[in-house]
Amino acid sequence: MFKYLVKEGGGKYPINKCLNDLLGYRFIFHSDLTLDDVYREIEHYINENYSDNMVKIQNASKLDYKALHIYFKISNQCFPCELQVWLQKDHSNNVKSHRIQKQAYLDWNIYERDVLNAKREGEFDVL
Repeated sequence: MFKYLVKEGGGKYPINKCLNDLLGYRFIFHSDLTLDDVYREIEHYINENYSDNMVKIQNASKLDYKALHIYFKISNQCFPCELQVWLQKDHSNNVKSHRIQKQAYLDWNIYERDVLNAKREGEFDVL
């Protein structure tokens, strides 16, 4: 959660964005289908079987990262969950991109230090 406090936005992020980073799964799809084809199939299935935005799909592709993210929030009493869908052909680039863009939380001790320093300097009213 520290990363959301110290990155651009100063901690002003929807709670679901933070919670989705706590629980998630990844499915690597071995197929000749395109990501757009997979998106359409999953979107059709979601529309036919779920209502009230309990399950949402998003094409999360950006630069070298090619993936679909499916968000599950069955009720307000359930923990939200994210499923990442990757194609096997994108796996290598996604791992590299994910390591750079998405896994900065591995340096949590740096974030904690930065947040504590910012708090001492009066930039954040947290902790």
